[in-house]
Amino acid sequence: MAKPIEFRPAADNPRDEIQRRLADAPIEHAEALLACYKLIEEAHRSGTLELMRGLLGAQDAVVSHLSQVLATPETVSALRNGFILMKLLSGIDSEKLTAVVNGLAGAASHASTGPAPSIFGILGRATSEDGRRALSVGMAALEAAGKALRK
Repeated sequence: MAKPIEFRPAADNPRDEIQRRLADAPIEHAEALLACYKLIEEAHRSGTLELMRGLLGAQDAVVSHLSQVLATPETVSALRNGFILMKLLSGIDSEKLTAVVNGLAGAASHASTGPAPSIFGILGRATSEDGRRALSVGMAALEAAGKALRK
């Protein structure tokens, strides 16, 4: 009678399989893989991975709490107002806005160091060409606000 052949499959080590697959990966992916390793390591060091693990573990509680907070009228109003402000700011030329902010910073610095201007000094500045231009923008904004409040 035939004698059975003893067969013992080699125990597969999952680590060896991963190493083999990494070794077989195309060379062009090596830089991307190294960048991923660095990203994961940094997320581990900063605690971001632990935070994400906690968020996934408490997913139902987090979603429930967020939905309760976002459903309040105050949050809805704040989000709408934020979108309106983003729309307003996106319509302003960034270079002009930068110039205005720099000018305001300089004016505030100058005003805080010297003596307070007289009423006539303030009126003199208001009657200059640049002063009138700024007052015109301010008055146009106030007029638009008044029209909106009347409705």
